[in-house]
Amino acid sequence: LINDSSLYTEQVTVKNFTNSGSSITIFSDVGFRAIVVPPANSTAAFLVANASINIQGIDVRPTVAIGYGLHISSAYVTLSSVNVQDGGGVISTAGVVLSSWSTVSYTSVTLGGAGVSGFRLAASTATRVSYSTALVTGVDAAAVYLDDSASSNTFTVFIASSQAGYAVYSLGAAQPNTFAQSWLRSGSATRATYMCLNNALCKLQFTDDTIYNEGAGGALSSSFNSTLAIDRSTVTGRGGTTINLWILTSFTLSRSYVANTTGHALYPGNVYAVGGITITQSTITANSAAGVALYLNGYNDATNPVKLTQSYVFNPSGTALLNSASNPLVVSQSTIASRSSTLPAFRSTKNSSYPSAIITLDDSYVFG
Repeated sequence: LINDSSLYTEQVTVKNFTNSGSSITIFSDVGFRAIVVPPANSTAAFLVANASINIQGIDVRPTVAIGYGLHISSAYVTLSSVNVQDGGGVISTAGVVLSSWSTVSYTSVTLGGAGVSGFRLAASTATRVSYSTALVTGVDAAAVYLDDSASSNTFTVFIASSQAGYAVYSLGAAQPNTFAQSWLRSGSATRATYMCLNNALCKLQFTDDTIYNEGAGGALSSSFNSTLAIDRSTVTGRGGTTINLWILTSFTLSRSYVANTTGHALYPGNVYAVGGITITQSTITANSAAGVALYLNGYNDATNPVKLTQSYVFNPSGTALLNSASNPLVVSQSTIASRSSTLPAFRSTKNSSYPSAIITLDDSYVFG
């Protein structure tokens, strides 16, 4: 228990405690807020290598170069009302590193360094982050970094913002990580708001989220045997491609809104969709002659069709749906529309590398 709001110039190291089924709590008393300022040659303000540790009501404000704000390598750690404030960019790797079965709430991370991560989940399973924020401003910085062993983690009512990098950067997962009721934003012209690294087996579920990019970097980019599901979410971009998918295993879009003002809204390219591609009860819009609302390109999967059901695909200035894939395309109870005087609302072309597609329109409307 800390009974003042003083500056503590030290690295707090917690390890080698035997808790005997209990836990250790480090917290500021009501009305106080301790501030930890790690000295030179520190690894982190808090270095936790002990399970069942609780840290509450403390600020971390580094002034010299360190690797981490809080580095947590043990499971069952709880953070509540902890703030990492590093606008000067002295943290070189991550604001908060988390292990498995941990809980974070009402916590904020603000970092200014290039290539850093706000929250970094390293080999983490079943960690929960809620009512928290991560804001990073440096080039190639990621508000959330999920390494290739991060699985079944959940972010709820979470804000992730990156001015010149990624809101979420993923290297893969054995089981899906989930973002729910969250706000993910990037301002980059070249980096996507959510990025799944090439050749990474990413699995991610977005539910009730707002995801957008204020630059031309796109909102979602995922490739190579990844699985992506979006439900009841708004995904928008101002250039490039809002959702850019390449060689995915499975993609599902349901009850969502996807839009782009100058580029493509949704582009699934070369998808060998073992799990199928399903778009249901969604609105997909573009607003330029150069952009396409839904651009299907380069499939070679005659078994699993692309299914567009109870959806609205619209581009007032150009083509709404462009199909150059060979998958069976089934459009049912949907509307495909354009107001362009020179470009069709729906166009299908044969990809020279693959057989012609079989297209089924059922109880649907095409306006152009």
